[in-house]
Amino acid sequence: MPDIKAIQSELRTAKLGGWLFYDFRHRDPIAYRVLGLSSDGMSTRRWFYLIPAKGEPRKLVHRIESRALDSLPGQKLVYAGQDELRKNLSRLLGRAKTVAMQYSPRNAIPYVSMVDAGTVELVRSLGRKVKSSADLVQKFEACWTPAQLESHLAAGRVIDRITQDAFAHAARQVRNKVALSEYDLQHWILEQFRAHSIVVEEAPVVAVGPHSGDPHYEPKPNGSAAIREGDLLLLDIWGKTQAPGSVYYDITWVGFLSRTVPEKYAKVFAIVKAARDTAVRFVQDSVAAGRGIQGWQVDQAARETIRKAGYAKYFVHRTGHNIGQEVHGNGANMDGLETQDVRRPPHHPAHVLFGRAGHLPAGVRHPQRGERIRGGEARAGHRSGPERDSRAARLSTGERIEKPWQKNIRNQGTCKLCSLTSSRWQGGWCRASGICCSASGAAQPFIAWRWEPWPSRAWPCAATSSAPMAVTPSTCWDSSLIWARACFTLSPG
Repeated sequence: MPDIKAIQSELRTAKLGGWLFYDFRHRDPIAYRVLGLSSDGMSTRRWFYLIPAKGEPRKLVHRIESRALDSLPGQKLVYAGQDELRKNLSRLLGRAKTVAMQYSPRNAIPYVSMVDAGTVELVRSLGRKVKSSADLVQKFEACWTPAQLESHLAAGRVIDRITQDAFAHAARQVRNKVALSEYDLQHWILEQFRAHSIVVEEAPVVAVGPHSGDPHYEPKPNGSAAIREGDLLLLDIWGKTQAPGSVYYDITWVGFLSRTVPEKYAKVFAIVKAARDTAVRFVQDSVAAGRGIQGWQVDQAARETIRKAGYAKYFVHRTGHNIGQEVHGNGANMDGLETQDVRRPPHHPAHVLFGRAGHLPAGVRHPQRGERIRGGEARAGHRSGPERDSRAARLSTGERIEKPWQKNIRNQGTCKLCSLTSSRWQGGWCRASGICCSASGAAQPFIAWRWEPWPSRAWPCAATSSAPMAVTPSTCWDSSLIWARACFTLSPG
């Protein structure tokens, strides 16, 4: 059931006469979601539903499917022939002179452009003006409930763990010289999803070498590349829980299967990371200052950083997209390239951070080499959402995963094994994160970052590849951030 009073309040604020919903053959999933309708029934005839700025809602249905909107409040009008449709549609609209519909002028925001041009012409032929419902959709469809936020975090805990397991599996197969293709690893991930009740509409992207430069590459049983030592491995991975109304979790990681990351990858990754961090700081600073921002401005902040570094022509997609019940949701995107997303905030000047989430996969695609480097994720379900720092991982044949840390707070930590204290990292220090090993008499500091309980595993030293040490992960205080299953080394210097 829609929140009629809240919608009417927003309509009056926007100086709109009403929100006109229309559907034929289930073409508008936004209408079904906002109105709380089931999409299981027949929809072989057109229906309309108006929520006016003031007064009782009204509905118009075909006589053959006269019960289509019975779950919604309001006066019912019916029609059979064309003349009766036009006559009763005019009655339905009443005194509303300007109505919002799932329409976007010149298809500027295709996510909300659900109503066909002919229906818009029909409404206009009755003397009404049609405006876009994009801002209404942003507030009443794209914002998450507390239960949806929890579903997102729950999916993230499972998916992050599976992602790290996938990298470890790839490294293990490479080390043991066992054949593994992109398609094989993709279906290994899908098997893990099924085992942990994660559902997806499309399979994750698993890509190496030139294929990693194809943003929506789909591995096939025939022609899928083999994963080998010395490959850049990209995992673009998403999914959600089976709970009704759950929302997606979406993250991209890149890793290099060798003992060191080549300079060409490290250089581009540093540029992409700087672009991502610039976008995050822009949002944070705007929120702190109370400035209104729009999605295209976040895109501009990231894009300008990449332009100054000389890679603008390789940045061929938007900075980030909305996440909802579909992996590409209907809310505001961080986009000034493919569209000019100017949707305004629903509750707060920083609508890209309040009550909704976005996937921020800023990246550079090099068409000659084919590789794509992406700078991790920045997402939020509340104002001060967690940042994700996903540097190019080193996945050696010794099965190590190197990943730095997160927050912009400098702290000291003491290693539990050798009592070494270091301040050479930045990050929110986890209470149970001090792990190190010694090599050649020199203590090497390590961080075990944001764990959930796992059985003890033995991992080689990520700095020296010496004999493995036992690692028993423990639970971090902040379970909403990154998860991993490896030792993380400090960068030299």
